[in-house]
Amino acid sequence: MTAHWLSYAEAQHKNLSLELDRLLRDYDLILSALGPEWLDKQEAQEAKAIPIVQFHPLYRELNSSTNQALVTVAELAKYLTAFTSDPALPDVLTDLCSDKYPSTLFELATAYRWRMAAAQVRLHPPTPSGVADFEAVISDTTFTVECSVSPDTVFQDPTFILTGLAADVISDVLGEEPFAVIAKITVHTPLTGDWQGELRRLAKSLCRAVIERVQKSLDTHVSEETAAWRVEMERITEATEKLRAPGWDISFGVSMKPETEGQPTYKLLDETRGIERARIFLKMPRDTGDPDDFIAKKLKREARQLRHISGPRVVLLDITGVTQDVLNAPREALHQKLLRAMRGTPELACVFVMSRGFSTALRFQYRALYVPNPESIYQLPESFLDRLTKLEWTWDFLTDREIPVLDKDEAMRDWQRRSRPPR
Repeated sequence: MTAHWLSYAEAQHKNLSLELDRLLRDYDLILSALGPEWLDKQEAQEAKAIPIVQFHPLYRELNSSTNQALVTVAELAKYLTAFTSDPALPDVLTDLCSDKYPSTLFELATAYRWRMAAAQVRLHPPTPSGVADFEAVISDTTFTVECSVSPDTVFQDPTFILTGLAADVISDVLGEEPFAVIAKITVHTPLTGDWQGELRRLAKSLCRAVIERVQKSLDTHVSEETAAWRVEMERITEATEKLRAPGWDISFGVSMKPETEGQPTYKLLDETRGIERARIFLKMPRDTGDPDDFIAKKLKREARQLRHISGPRVVLLDITGVTQDVLNAPREALHQKLLRAMRGTPELACVFVMSRGFSTALRFQYRALYVPNPESIYQLPESFLDRLTKLEWTWDFLTDREIPVLDKDEAMRDWQRRSRPPR
């Protein structure tokens, strides 16, 4: 067990309303379910010091000291325990170990919720063209359900890679130099080719130029511009832009903080001492793609996978990677596009467009836009939909208790009180 995860579980479990013994059992259950071969493979990658983006997302959770990491482990353990007797569980475990992990977690989460709402659920039922994600018998009608995820690709996104790469290069080149550097990166066009290698070369060159100009007492501002981007660097002074200056998509600082032997890593977040090393500012070109078109096309793809099934079908789309909260996104245009996509498939009863977020109750919650197909003779019973909705908004699936009802201000105060371990 990693020291990071364990120390954070010990410090934070009461704030999460989860018993420490239960969290430790959940951790062991997940490791046992995934198997020693999977764990050995992940640890071998860690020994090579590969970038975080290349790690399996569940391995990142098992080695993180965050509320989301603890709750994800507890949540997944709950689902695996609930479906222990399902004949498809071995296949589900294989999928969890693969790049299907995000969609498999979504599949388990929604299947569990449907079962809690009184549906009879079976994982991976056979179909004429393979297997579906799960089937649910509701009021003597069997619905075949296909789940799909637009995964959160933050670690693969150029925004994440650009800023992290620039920060790492500047910190390495500066070494023991007694000053900090600001880097401003303005991207003009979508990046192609070996842009990571080019940025690494450019960042090294510009940072070394800043050091040389500091030593010669010259103006330290240096820059280079290509068709793809403009990169500027200079020494940080009192006149330099502060973090969160307007006009930038991202800005963050890099500081060296003192570590105390035996101190948990998460406590560094509260450490006020530190030496500033860099400020990174980034501006990306506007994304001209229409997310509604992407979602509608995804529905068509998932519906095609169910085309050989004669009975009623349902598609669940997790679009968290496209929008953080589906209920706060413009919905009318998306609603119309989904209706057009469904009308040609009368067996498709409905689609749920969902987003997964972390609530003030320190639990993952799915929000959903429910779109029934007006051309379908099949419909989910209103009683089932009511139970499903009530569970999502009022029930703690990890402790099997109702979530206390708080107004917005109370909920925020409660979240602020419980979101970090006591000092």
